[in-house]
Amino acid sequence: MIGGPTASGKTELALALARRLGGEIVSADSRQLYRDLQAGTAKPRREGGCVEAIPYHLIDCLELSEAFDAGRFAGMARGLCEEIRARGKLPILAGGTGLYLRAFLEGLPQMPQRHPPLRLRLEQECRERGRGWLHQRLSRVDPAAAARIPPGNIQRLIRALEVWELTGKPISSLWDGPRKGEDGALVLKIEWPPRALATRILERARATWPGLLAEARKLAAQGRRSEPGLESLGYREALLCARGELAPEKAFAALLRATLAYAKRQRTWFRRQLNGVVIPGGSPEEMLEKALAAVAAVLRPDAGGALGPHGLRAAASVLAPIGNCVGCQVLRAAASGCERTGAHGELSWAPSAASVLAPRRQVLAAVRAWAGPS
Repeated sequence: MIGGPTASGKTELALALARRLGGEIVSADSRQLYRDLQAGTAKPRREGGCVEAIPYHLIDCLELSEAFDAGRFAGMARGLCEEIRARGKLPILAGGTGLYLRAFLEGLPQMPQRHPPLRLRLEQECRERGRGWLHQRLSRVDPAAAARIPPGNIQRLIRALEVWELTGKPISSLWDGPRKGEDGALVLKIEWPPRALATRILERARATWPGLLAEARKLAAQGRRSEPGLESLGYREALLCARGELAPEKAFAALLRATLAYAKRQRTWFRRQLNGVVIPGGSPEEMLEKALAAVAAVLRPDAGGALGPHGLRAAASVLAPIGNCVGCQVLRAAASGCERTGAHGELSWAPSAASVLAPRRQVLAAVRAWAGPS
């Protein structure tokens, strides 16, 4: 799993790892799900469901009018991961929507089903009275949820009020309920110094603004205004500009402020809420090398210089199969750096990130020679 703030290089790193380790990518970006949003979502270009010949899932799945939540994402992502593993590939989740990543890892408490008529009423109240009013109402019935849900997040506000009206219980009281998550994922967190990240965000904003504004003008001409998909970062400002309610330079400045503020929240969230291996921002080659070293470190023994049965089981939960034996599941990235030693045939570890760079065929041959058929 690869997480990090916007413009941190998640997609590039995911593609590089997928090429090197034989993987398929599952997007964990709540905005890339929408078909009609292109320029403002940094969505990779796909051909036949692939990016650079690598399968890339959960992109262009929804209409702008469709709502989507973390629970639905987690279920779809788990199903996709099972299918990817069944094909003998490594599933790689990549995205900056923290709640989606946490829902996948930790699961979500049981919640009532969505109630479309109730949601329509709440959305109408939001349009008529504003987001602030909706947030104040949540503060009265569920202060704990209101403290964690910002006024600008309409979808989460509506969901919290929807749960309260349906059950009579605050949604915050359900957050600690039983969950079903994904065990054993290796989490990589990309971190850039704040100024370096701000520079990357500015460069991306300048590059994407013309296309985003053209896209917003097309959507405005279609009369699109308040669909869930249009709550995406940048589209609010671009649509105001497209409708003549905000000058282009002011709209761009507002977009940049909103993006920088969002990135700051993401950095805080990933630092405090998601445990994982930090990948310092740098060149694509440097980030790939550090990520591969993190994969290799998962296989490093805890003691004695040997990877025994317990290490095998632990690593098997992290690395998906690309062969037909247990050794292939576990050691496909590191077998060329191991030697068979010890009375029980444990593998001694030669600690080097280079060991995960060996050609796939060579790695499989080395693992099969050690493990035999399974």
